[in-house]
Amino acid sequence: MSKYLIENLFGIEGWSIAWYGVIIAVGMVLGVILAIYRARKQGLKDDLIFDFILLALPILRTLGGIMRKSCLQAEHCFTR
Repeated sequence: MSKYLIENLFGIEGWSIAWYGVIIAVGMVLGVILAIYRARKQGLKDDLIFDFILLALPILRTLGGIMRKSCLQAEHCFTR
């Protein structure tokens, strides 16, 4: 038995959806909704938020992949 109660939430034709992936996606959607709400409150357009997200997500994903790769190659990331 695994140490986690639920390893995967569900699967669709060979793709398994992990529970933490759903939590991350919900957090991102809630963050976008909050950003749109606050932008409207300050008199900004919604398109500004969507443009920023479309620009920022690929950049942050790439930086995260680079950091993960370098961390997996370095021993000091896993030692305490």
